[in-house]
Amino acid sequence: MTTIPKNEKPAGQGGSHVKGDWTTQQFYASQAEPASLPIVANPREWRALMALCVRDLTREQMDRTAGASNSPDLMKRCRERYGLSIPCVKEGVLDRDGLEVQRGVYRPTAADRRRIRQLLSRRGMQ
Repeated sequence: MTTIPKNEKPAGQGGSHVKGDWTTQQFYASQAEPASLPIVANPREWRALMALCVRDLTREQMDRTAGASNSPDLMKRCRERYGLSIPCVKEGVLDRDGLEVQRGVYRPTAADRRRIRQLLSRRGMQ
């Protein structure tokens, strides 16, 4: 007959696959990694990201929403600073002269929207 010490479990009865001493708090902190997220301090970037959480925006709508006159540059900075992809999808529309032209629409991916929500939840944290 084999005896097992009180504080040890035999293999296959749970606990044997866990490595190290992880608390619940450490586990959840390691999943979200909030400390590694940058803080959105620029008000134009903040307004742009807030709007993109709600809906897709054309370049012109982004200019008005963010208060910028060069939204492509604003989106480039957001991609670089915050690790977002935010693709600009071209779609055909008719201009005022009746000609078909391509306009850009900023259409964040589902992963982008999740990351944006994480970024915006950290406002004011330092």
